[in-house]
Amino acid sequence: MGIIIELEIFSFSSSSVRLSLVLDSVRVLFLLTVSLIAVRVYIFRAYYVKRMPGYNQFHIILSIFVISILFLILRPNLFRIMLGWDGLGVSSYLLVVFYKSAKSFNAGLITGVTNRLGDRLILTALPLIFLSPSFCISRVSTTGLSPRIARVLLLLTAACTKSAQLPFSS
Repeated sequence: MGIIIELEIFSFSSSSVRLSLVLDSVRVLFLLTVSLIAVRVYIFRAYYVKRMPGYNQFHIILSIFVISILFLILRPNLFRIMLGWDGLGVSSYLLVVFYKSAKSFNAGLITGVTNRLGDRLILTALPLIFLSPSFCISRVSTTGLSPRIARVLLLLTAACTKSAQLPFSS
């Protein structure tokens, strides 16, 4: 069971732009988790980064990072998934290189490369997703790597690149 909330942003003539949000128990749990972590980071930021130059820029980048995660959670369409995915990659790169040291620039380069790898994996998985009749992986092929398993592996690896899981962490 879930709730779909649709808000009309604006309308022009016979067309309108709407924002759709999908809420179910898993998404609400993710929203609460992301919100709790974001509030803790904002509190930490208020004490730790306040005296540093670039305080406002750090706040803006952190807000873009959180909004990108929210786009991924509340996604009812592919456009917002990709917008959240790319926003997450760009903002994570900017957060990594925020301190402007050689070490942070090197880590930022690795972050950027792994994010682009994840983008390529997503773009490779999309045709497999759209050309298949279903996304069900209940039957596993014993003869080799089936398209179902390939889709799941591509998406899982792409998710690991975005969240800096091993072996993609810098």
